[in-house]
Amino acid sequence: MASLSKIIDVHSHIITNLGSQAPMDKLPPWSIEQSLSLMDANGIAASVLSLPDSADHANGPEACQLARRINEQLADIVSKHPTRFGAMATLPALAGTDGLLKEMTYALDALKLDGVATSTSIDDIYLGDTRYDPWFEEMNRRGVTLFVHPVPAKASRSVDLGIDPSLLEFMFDTHRPVAFGVHVRHYTHAHQYDLQRGQEPLLKDQNHFHPWRGNDAICDDAYRNS
Repeated sequence: MASLSKIIDVHSHIITNLGSQAPMDKLPPWSIEQSLSLMDANGIAASVLSLPDSADHANGPEACQLARRINEQLADIVSKHPTRFGAMATLPALAGTDGLLKEMTYALDALKLDGVATSTSIDDIYLGDTRYDPWFEEMNRRGVTLFVHPVPAKASRSVDLGIDPSLLEFMFDTHRPVAFGVHVRHYTHAHQYDLQRGQEPLLKDQNHFHPWRGNDAICDDAYRNS
């Protein structure tokens, strides 16, 4: 078992009155001090903060402005506790490619954030779609770490099983972009994008889905044996 002093929590969200979290009346309170106390109580050395989809509901310049405010807030937290927190940049997914790449550059070069975060789909368009190719090209060029967080698909919301999406749907949604093409197109074929060798995406909740990953496992084996 690894020493508790070496534990890094890569899946930690701040709660802020910005973006999709506003208004905050239905969310639990969050503070830096409370988070540090929880980390200390559980032997967590550091946490990587993110808000992957908080700017996904906004469009154009509004999305860019929102992502900028979130990223600067994340950077401020990291600057005050650099040994305890890292952070992944929020992307303005509906801002257009130029606006998104500009914010990615600012977040990584000016704010010095540790990587970028996004959701498995934006408005039900999954990451395997070719419209996201410029994102992956730039991330590949930089060798940046990508944190991918699930969101309930619109179709799944019409099926009310009385179960919180995080307990069931998130595991399936994490795998959808992989099945749709992110893994096959961007991670397996080295001649297209060398993300498999250059970086490893952090796919939140994917491990829960491994019993059903037959086809993807074949792709993994084919790549490793090539």
